[in-house]
Amino acid sequence: MPFSKEYQPPELNKVQPRSRLYRFFEDKKVVIIEAGPGMGKSAAAYDFITNEGKKCVWHRIQKQDTNYRIFIERLEKVLYAFLKDLQWRKKVVSDSQPPAEIADRFCEEIIDKLPDDLYLIFEDFEYINRAPETCTVIEKILEHLSKKINIIILTRNTPNISLAKVRSRKELTELKNRDLAFTRDDIHSLIYDLYDMSLDTIVLERLIEVTEGWITAIIYLLEKICCISRKEREHLLEDFLVKQSIPEIDDYFATQIMPNLTSELSETITKLSVSDNFTPHLIEVVSGKSGFQMVKDLQRMNLFISVSDPATYHYTFNPIFREFLHSRFSEFETEQIKDCLSNIAEYYLEEDNISSAVEFLCKAELYDEAKEKLISYAEDLIKNNEYESINKILSFFPSGMQEEDPYLAYYNAIVNNLMQPETSRRQLLKLLYIFSNSDDHDREASIYSVLLTNYFFFQTNAETVGSIINMAEEFLLNKGSEISVEQKELLTALIPLGQWWTGASREKAFEIALRAEETSNRLHNEEAFLCSRLVLSKIYIARGEFNSAKSLLLKTENLFTEGSFHLYKQYQSLSSFYLGDTYFYYGEISTAISQIHKALSSSGAEFAFRPYLELNLVYYNLYLNNFEKADTLYEQLRERNPGENLYLKYNYDFLFEMLISYRSRNKHRAKYYCNRLLEPDNNKLMRTDFPFSMLALTEVSLYTEGAERSNEILTLLFDELNEEEYPYPYATAAALKGYINHKSGVKAEAKKWFKQMEKTVKENKYTNLDICSPELLREIAEISKSDIFGTFPRLRHDKEYEKMSASQYELEITTLGGFSVLVKGEEISADILGGQKRVMDLLKLMIVYRKTGIMKERIYELFWPRYSYKSARDNLNTIIYRLRKLLNNKDDFLYTDINSIRFKENTVITDADRFLDYINLGTEAENSGNHEVSLRMYRSAIEIYKGDFLENDLYYDFIRDERESLRSKFRSLLFQMIILSLNSADFRDALEWAKQLVDADPLCEPAYRMLMIASSAVGNRSEIPRLFDKLNKKLQAYYKVTADEKTVILKDKLLGGTSPDESMWRSETII
Repeated sequence: MPFSKEYQPPELNKVQPRSRLYRFFEDKKVVIIEAGPGMGKSAAAYDFITNEGKKCVWHRIQKQDTNYRIFIERLEKVLYAFLKDLQWRKKVVSDSQPPAEIADRFCEEIIDKLPDDLYLIFEDFEYINRAPETCTVIEKILEHLSKKINIIILTRNTPNISLAKVRSRKELTELKNRDLAFTRDDIHSLIYDLYDMSLDTIVLERLIEVTEGWITAIIYLLEKICCISRKEREHLLEDFLVKQSIPEIDDYFATQIMPNLTSELSETITKLSVSDNFTPHLIEVVSGKSGFQMVKDLQRMNLFISVSDPATYHYTFNPIFREFLHSRFSEFETEQIKDCLSNIAEYYLEEDNISSAVEFLCKAELYDEAKEKLISYAEDLIKNNEYESINKILSFFPSGMQEEDPYLAYYNAIVNNLMQPETSRRQLLKLLYIFSNSDDHDREASIYSVLLTNYFFFQTNAETVGSIINMAEEFLLNKGSEISVEQKELLTALIPLGQWWTGASREKAFEIALRAEETSNRLHNEEAFLCSRLVLSKIYIARGEFNSAKSLLLKTENLFTEGSFHLYKQYQSLSSFYLGDTYFYYGEISTAISQIHKALSSSGAEFAFRPYLELNLVYYNLYLNNFEKADTLYEQLRERNPGENLYLKYNYDFLFEMLISYRSRNKHRAKYYCNRLLEPDNNKLMRTDFPFSMLALTEVSLYTEGAERSNEILTLLFDELNEEEYPYPYATAAALKGYINHKSGVKAEAKKWFKQMEKTVKENKYTNLDICSPELLREIAEISKSDIFGTFPRLRHDKEYEKMSASQYELEITTLGGFSVLVKGEEISADILGGQKRVMDLLKLMIVYRKTGIMKERIYELFWPRYSYKSARDNLNTIIYRLRKLLNNKDDFLYTDINSIRFKENTVITDADRFLDYINLGTEAENSGNHEVSLRMYRSAIEIYKGDFLENDLYYDFIRDERESLRSKFRSLLFQMIILSLNSADFRDALEWAKQLVDADPLCEPAYRMLMIASSAVGNRSEIPRLFDKLNKKLQAYYKVTADEKTVILKDKLLGGTSPDESMWRSETII
């Protein structure tokens, strides 16, 4: 039915159907859509009306409708068109009647006579919200609601009408901003379906975050990018996500929003935009008006405001609107800007939010006042280890001022000493003289304490530590009476630790460390307490007291879940480092690797201690017999510059080059680096890891130059090595000495040294020796015939493993990823096998039933179902004859009787058998707690599975069933490897296993979840959206479904910054 445009639905382009909203309209007589400007109120109503085919009158309310007579006349005119007689009747409106009577008459003569299921839509209802007489007319219409009419009200503000009756009759639905906000799926559909574009998932997620689902901004942006090249589109999108602004959106705010505000409100919200959030109190500070009333006004107007914390009355603006307002703020006069910023700083000081106060003081260029506030606040933050807060505050100051001002430079160096050790040390050493000259001796003392803990943390060489010890002792001697008691006690406790570090006080090591622990605990200095604990652990490890070290380190690990100790995450990495060493010396190398992975996963790429962790990862893999992996890891580290750190230089430049060459049997290269380390100029490097450096040289020299040269190195080592101080290295040296004497034919001397080895190992309950090569360790065990090696984890389960690896069968058949037959080690050519199809069919059938044999009747049914019994029997006998001939008549591998046929026992092995045997061995080892052996067995199984069982034979059910069974076990095995790797924090291995599982089963949704978790854990969070999209495409293509809600929740958590933890994979299974 034709109406003038003002009564027709709006002409909306590219309306995205959102069927999820239809339920709000169904079976409700009144729908109120109250939302902010540009939230899609009209689009939601239009979508429902047009897609559901509803009759409607779309009444755009204008300012003149505040006069209720004009409102009724306009509405009356169009509604008459729906009456059956289509006659124009006399007007309802009479000048003499009050509004309520006119409204009643209007309803009786028109509303009650309208056709069924008509929708009356009032758009821009906010225009009449303050016109009580017009609102009375609306209320009367609501009273006359029947099956005849439905009402939809579109408004920016809460309607000023009584809704109690329709609400009590449950005939009312109310939609708000949160209901209309476009979800990820809505935006995805809009882009793909209406704009025929695709956006990177990460960009899409950021777009949702920036716009908060505000569709007008999204539409403006899409209209701008839909007709430009992909490269230009990417550039514009990135620019928008950074600046959170484009001219079209700014113009919308400037023309559609701001003119509707009073100048006072406009100025106030512009000032508020400089703060991330605001409160009623802050509104009062910047405007002098009632804050709570203004918040009510903003909420009533739906002016892009949302509650960020209802408990504390904190509010925020939509990011795009805030950015628009902030750009207007920059147009204020300079003095007005500074006054505003200064007032906001005072507000934050009142709120005791020093960080924000300093931020706004710096923005107001009141740097001296800002520095004063920082100094008053920073010491408490340091005591609480809130270094990130100090860093944030420092960032507000100009970079030049941070470097030049001694106080700012001091706090910068203190809080970053573990992240940027070299830079911080140089700055702190420079500041020592500045604070000394200004008689700020407490800060001098603090610098000495920080330098000492820093040197301990980074395993600094003795010469450097000795230098700072001398300076600190002189300082205490001259200025000790002028510093606080707390600073003096702490420094007095740390200096002896440094003296032990340099070797000057080794005989009092435990007393020194325990005193430092006691003092720091009494002073409640948690960082010094952790430092002294870890130095004590290092002393235990150096003395070979691994049980004591493990016990202390596990207690220290528990501290990180208590009180404020969790703030010292860098020390948690150091604790894992030492705990890894402890397990390494136990011989539980897989557990040691898990500790390093745990530390790596909790430390960022910029963490200065990370190289030490990565070095140990290389080292442990060398001892675990994974020297190829060790080489790969070392390649990633090779280009790093160790600087002046002798420990890193020793490992980077020499030790790993020597050991990797040794383990990969490159004698010339190993010999070169061995000789380089023996040069006098490298003596300092050797001392950084004494005596273990000498043990490594001995072992490698034994390989490169033989017994004589290695014996010379051992002689030099025994000149310094005593059993009481170095029991673990001493036991290892004794084992090597016994081995060398045995190889040299001096059996009596060898026996003596092996007895010494055995004595030291038993007394200290060691379960390992510091010998890199597992083969050499095994040979020493065999030669010495000592029972101590029965407890060594590195040698456990080897008999079963070697038995399987070396097992020989006369008939060996490959079925996984290919098909081949070996008879006594000689392969039957593929041409011969390919030319005898029925013989091969029988052989493959026997392979499937290799454990039980197969009944001849079953063969007849499979191969000759329509033949007579005699013909089938004759055919089978012929095939058996030809198979025997193929497999060599002299060695008959087949056993036949009147009813069945099978392989003779212990004559045939398939790779599928080995695959299953390795899985069983791995399961046994895992159940007995031997993580290292279980991983080795599982890896061996995976290496065997080079493809599916008889993958080219597609038509026999018996082959297909066996194929699916083995494939299922392979998938389960990969899944188990993922879980084991995640549990041990070996996230890079978990990533590789998850990739293999996805390749093996592209529709395995749990595999994608594991891949997302592992990707996040290794720092590649940007990969998650791509994986999610890939999974969705696969599921859509095969099953016409999308990813499970569990996958969506996991993806959102990981993209939201949640760190992977066991709860994410604990309940995962695959079918």
